[in-house]
Amino acid sequence: MSSDTVLYQGAAGEDTSVNCMVAKNKVKMGKMDLKSDNFTYDSTCRFGGYVVDVPYSLEVPDYLRPLSGFLNGGPDPTGQLDARLEDPETGTLVIVSAAGASPKNAKPWMDKSSIDEVGSMEEVLKSIGGNPKDVVESTTLQKAGETYFLWELNNKNSKYLNRRILAAAVRDGNMVLLVCVSSEKYWADTEQDLKAVAASFRLG
Repeated sequence: MSSDTVLYQGAAGEDTSVNCMVAKNKVKMGKMDLKSDNFTYDSTCRFGGYVVDVPYSLEVPDYLRPLSGFLNGGPDPTGQLDARLEDPETGTLVIVSAAGASPKNAKPWMDKSSIDEVGSMEEVLKSIGGNPKDVVESTTLQKAGETYFLWELNNKNSKYLNRRILAAAVRDGNMVLLVCVSSEKYWADTEQDLKAVAASFRLG
């Protein structure tokens, strides 16, 4: 998809330079109709700084708009995300969170300074609830002395939001996780954009 990109910096909690999709009323968990009257598109919003303390940045196509106005003014009703950007036409989205863990309460990165100290790429993927059987491709990147794990996943049991690209890094015992999601119907149009988003993601 042809578009310009916008640089976002999280953890600072600064207002975005672009208009956001802001909920007028809090929305319950589940699928949201971003084209409904409950969302306004004419104001800026705070980007990041809700659940992630580590500074991060990413470059995102301008058709993916930041979402805000939920719990504590944040980007989703659950209060678990630090940032969420979405295309209201296709449902393609990019989210940033402080990684949870599977099994519950197991966070093997808590005493680590780099993600490669946590384990293999398969072990790390399992620890954040990913399924190794869905892996299409995995790679490791080095940026400014920091290690990043990237995975491309395809859940072949579904066509809806089945394509995912994950990027993760660990600093001072905190894992920051980027998740890019698209449905099979739009994958041919969004694949390169979402791979570029994941490649641009960095801490600091």
